[in-house]
Amino acid sequence: MRQLRQCLSLTALLLCSTGLWAQSFSNLDFEAANPAAGPGPAPGLLSWAAAAPGWSHGGIGGSGGNGDTDYVYQDLPHVGISPWYALLDREAGSNVLQGRYSLSFASGHASSLDPGSAWVPAYLSQTALIPLDTRSLQWLGTGPLQLFVNGQALTGVAGASANAWAADLSAYAGQIAELRFQNMALSPQVPVTLDGIAFSTVAVVPEPASVWLLLGGLAGLMGIQRRQHAAQHAMD
Repeated sequence: MRQLRQCLSLTALLLCSTGLWAQSFSNLDFEAANPAAGPGPAPGLLSWAAAAPGWSHGGIGGSGGNGDTDYVYQDLPHVGISPWYALLDREAGSNVLQGRYSLSFASGHASSLDPGSAWVPAYLSQTALIPLDTRSLQWLGTGPLQLFVNGQALTGVAGASANAWAADLSAYAGQIAELRFQNMALSPQVPVTLDGIAFSTVAVVPEPASVWLLLGGLAGLMGIQRRQHAAQHAMD
């Protein structure tokens, strides 16, 4: 019995150290939104738990009382130049990227009315376990949207369909990491829209331009090596 308990303890320690008991990412397609469950202080405002459960956010700002990003808009326009977030609903006539819901957000100034106030980036983030067999992360996105993993910016490669993107995530497979999607605009009221985030076992395929650039570089190196070899042969 004692040996069994020791074995279980060691197994638990191993699982914890490898992150296998860590929380998984959730609500990556934003379809878990439930507007009826969390109305905000006024019509057209939703609590974060109702609009985007599982997600953290940045861009807390606004003038007086609650910051403008304490709540998520639903069918309500933003007034001012501070950051904002909005739940887009297909059934309400919004232009969503996939399914019923997408999330849109914009960076802005710390004050809704003062263009001289500090710039505050808006972002969505979530920290959990990246599946062990992950090769890439895929998502649907529009606007100046940038993916960060543990603070490191990753290059997005355009997919075959409209608004589809992917990034190489193989270096983070099996790790607990933060995914952050940030609006990189430097002007207010420039929204991005995000949806359909998914881990994939398919590796990212470089863009054709990147492939040709790589082949061109290799050809150039081979040409240099041939000239060096010919010059050395002539000297001999």
